[in-house]
Amino acid sequence: MDHAALRLRPATAVSSADASARELARAVWRLLVQIPIDYREHFAQIVSAAGLSMAQAHAVLQLDPDQPTPMGVLAQCLDNDPSNVTGLVDRLHRKGLVERRERPSDRRVKELILTEGGGRVRAEMLAALYEPPAALTRLAPDELRALQGVLEWLAVEAAGASMPGSARSTATGHGARVRAEPATSPSTDSPHTP
Repeated sequence: MDHAALRLRPATAVSSADASARELARAVWRLLVQIPIDYREHFAQIVSAAGLSMAQAHAVLQLDPDQPTPMGVLAQCLDNDPSNVTGLVDRLHRKGLVERRERPSDRRVKELILTEGGGRVRAEMLAALYEPPAALTRLAPDELRALQGVLEWLAVEAAGASMPGSARSTATGHGARVRAEPATSPSTDSPHTP
């Protein structure tokens, strides 16, 4: 160990720098938490335009358009009891957005599949949801790339860590969260790469 390097930064400077970095990290995290809260009205408008309730919209967004989803998995994704999801699915079925099917290998398992109309509603909601706000489009391309790199790195870190209040596993093969895939993987020379 190089003791000379340790003497260059007194213990008080290290703890002061660490405290300052922690405060900066808290301030950034507060902003990241606040942004979706501020845009919840935008999501409510998208849901309303689709003619759905918030619960129905969340259910439609959780369903994989390419493969059946067991009702139990949907209930888990929605943090709900399977018996409560039955009524929600009934309403989506009446709207013509989902179909229920028995799993061929186990008739006790009910699976959900989006109808053509359900897939269209899901795609329209996602397109509207992922349309960037005007403030973001005013950033320069270099600023957007830098922001994208940091957010992609944070998303990878969050997926691998146990975030507060998130005990869900995606081991079922069904996406427990709707989220965009990173456009690129974080660079290995990134200062944020572990």
